[in-house]
Amino acid sequence: MPTIFAAELVDLILSFVHSSPLKCGNGDENYLDKSTAVLMGRCGLVCRAWLPSSRRILFYRVQVLQSTAYGFAKLLKKPDRLTFLPFIRELVLARDLVEHRWMVSVFPKLVPHLPSTIHLLGYRVRRCRTPENPYTLPCPKLPGITHLDISDINEPTLIDVVHCVSSFPALQALRLWVYNWGEMALPVSAPKPPDTLRSLDLNFGHIGLFLDWIHSSQLPITSLALFFPDTSFADAPGEIEDPSRYIEGLGASLTSLKLGFEELWIGDLSKFLEAPFLQKNTQLQALSIQSSNTKMISLLRAMHPPPTLKYLTMAMYRLDDADPADKRHALLVAALNSLLVPLASVKQVKLVHVYPSDESETENFKEQMLPMCNQWGGRVVETESRDVCSSWFKEGAYWDPEMYSISK
Repeated sequence: MPTIFAAELVDLILSFVHSSPLKCGNGDENYLDKSTAVLMGRCGLVCRAWLPSSRRILFYRVQVLQSTAYGFAKLLKKPDRLTFLPFIRELVLARDLVEHRWMVSVFPKLVPHLPSTIHLLGYRVRRCRTPENPYTLPCPKLPGITHLDISDINEPTLIDVVHCVSSFPALQALRLWVYNWGEMALPVSAPKPPDTLRSLDLNFGHIGLFLDWIHSSQLPITSLALFFPDTSFADAPGEIEDPSRYIEGLGASLTSLKLGFEELWIGDLSKFLEAPFLQKNTQLQALSIQSSNTKMISLLRAMHPPPTLKYLTMAMYRLDDADPADKRHALLVAALNSLLVPLASVKQVKLVHVYPSDESETENFKEQMLPMCNQWGGRVVETESRDVCSSWFKEGAYWDPEMYSISK
């Protein structure tokens, strides 16, 4: 007779073998997802007690592509026979599917059969809107949606995005990454954002008018992430003229702030450097910055974070430069030390090295940084190295726990 483990223990075991969520698609890029699917399927065959736990992982996130859309719709013709539906929590409609007629003619008919437990809806597409195919973002009636991801959609109109965001009354977190907008006009009669919205993850380019729309409702945003792309978007029309104004405008509601600067970004930091930056955000607890060393030094010198700050994370690009006499890492540590001295509340400082070229560069990073961090009394609890593909602003990384909550 096989041993029957407690449900909590089964969940713990399977969580270790879970590598990535299932995608409904074909191709080599889904190799890991297929491996996970096979493994979870086999786990479900171990015994009946393992079946719910394996399905909970296997079907947690389902991604539908154009090549699998009609198969997905065919399954839902008899939803009462589908045992996996209750386990779906995240539904991602990806690539050219968003602009396909399936979204208009088929998807609305499927919505009533989708489980109310779905809390994340993602729209991810690559192609551009054309006069022959003026697609709009669908607004399905899914009242349980709390997280919305709109990424890589080219040339959407501002009013289209506004209607989509406002159609989810329980929305709590929004990820909006749009590089090229269409028409930016917003009528006075435009709907207001959901009252429940608390977290924003935004691509900085062309986002000023959208933030004006958010700010007009005086929502108590608690978590804000702003990513500044490379130089090709630095002077784009509609870009925020003064990002610090929006950050400080959130006042006491903001508890988590994340700023990310592309390594090649050469935009103007003067608005950030007009002290006192962050002084009005009196309840800020977590601050994360990803930038080049030079920008990091300037930002640290200009910041006046409140005494409530507990967690500081800094992701830096290469420390090794052509000039061996370059001592920017020492200036960086000095600027960080000046920031931390009056902040006795800081419990954790995390240093992340982005773009490591090899192990020797990683070791050099630790050798340079750790000895100079001893003066912080052991508050540097971790140093690590990441490639850009696993950095904070990774494509497809929907809701990083480090961003939306305070890590213990």
